[in-house]
Amino acid sequence: MNKTIQTLVATVIAAVVAMASFTQLCLALARTNPLPQSQAPQTEQQAEQTEQAEQTDQAAQTGEQAPAEGDEAQQPAAEAAPAEEQVDREQFVTTWAERIDAFNEGYPLAGYGRTFAEAAYDNHVDPRLSPAIARVESQSGMVCYHAYNAWGWGDTEWPNWNEAIRAHVKGLAEGYGYDITPEGAASYAEGDTDAWLEQVESFKNEIWESDTL
Repeated sequence: MNKTIQTLVATVIAAVVAMASFTQLCLALARTNPLPQSQAPQTEQQAEQTEQAEQTDQAAQTGEQAPAEGDEAQQPAAEAAPAEEQVDREQFVTTWAERIDAFNEGYPLAGYGRTFAEAAYDNHVDPRLSPAIARVESQSGMVCYHAYNAWGWGDTEWPNWNEAIRAHVKGLAEGYGYDITPEGAASYAEGDTDAWLEQVESFKNEIWESDTL
């Protein structure tokens, strides 16, 4: 029995000595071969610094400026219509509105020059065409066989001059293009279409000469 106890005690002592030796060996290895910095766990602050450094390096390679810490990402501004285009439209409308109003002075269509000019610009039609046709067909709205139809435009009726003008100019654009040709006149008018077209051209020239600027 005593021999068994002695053997057990000797075994425990040997195990303790072996464990102590293994611990010392590990400590020695750690001092001579420390864990590489890149493999060491990073704190949150270190991770942010690393990310900023990577952004700076990438920006240097692409020629872009890296965003400063705390700066918010800037969203691209919405593209606006070119100012030059807006000015051109307004200048066109103002110029032709005054000329058309001067031409229609004393007639029912007086004062609607801006509507004629806007519709002409938006539909790419000669701004003189619709007012000139109205003078030939109805004395610029004085003699209309259908409500607000100053152009002999079929049996069409409109509720007001603004809608009528815009609809007529749009119809001219779709059916005849920028200006009316002799072939177009034969389709638009009845009877002596050559004489009709001459009248239209004469009134177009009158509008051109009604420059009040």
